[in-house]
Order: sequence, then structure tokens, then C-alpha cells
Amino acid sequence: MSSTNTRKASTRSSTPRKKPPYIPKYIKLPGPFVVKVNQLIPTQMTKKHGDVYDGIWDVEKMTLDINVRLPHKRRWYVFGHEMVHVVNDWIHWMINNEIAQG
Repeated sequence: MSSTNTRKASTRSSTPRKKPPYIPKYIKLPGPFVVKVNQLIPTQMTKKHGDVYDGIWDVEKMTLDINVRLPHKRRWYVFGHEMVHVVNDWIHWMINNEIAQG
């Protein structure tokens, strides 16, 4: 008698699973705005900022820090929220430097 190996049919869909998009490590806006994006564990966040936040934008250091322990969708939400602060500061920089004036 010969033995044959049989495998169960896969129950997975034949379409490949999409990888979630990665949050960028840098954002470049016109002018001196190169923003470094960090995903920090809570202990790093506390050491750097004194407390744990979902996200925080530091205009002086040009860093945007996100709590890496948040679920992926929440991190994207926080990234978008903090980017609003980044763009707001960038617009103020453009106005103060008369770049945005016609």
C-alpha cells in the first residue's frame, strides 16, 4: 500500500490581503518644514513629553510623535489630526515670511 498526502482545501479567499498603509517617517512641506514622524512606545512618550499622548506635534523640534500602541486605524486618525496642526503652523510661517502674500 502506498500512502498519499492530502491537504485540506484552503478556506481563505484567493485575493491577497492588503497590507495596511504605513505612516510616513518624514513629511516635507515647502520651506523649512521637514517633519520627522516617530511612533513611540508609552515609556518613550513619557520620557520625551512627561506623559503619554495619542499624538503630539512639537513645532520647535519639527517632530510629530504617535503612540505606537494604538490600533492601526487610530494611529492614522491621530496622524491626520496632528498633520492639521503641522499645516496650520506651516501656513503661519508662510504668512509671517510674506510668502503667501500676493
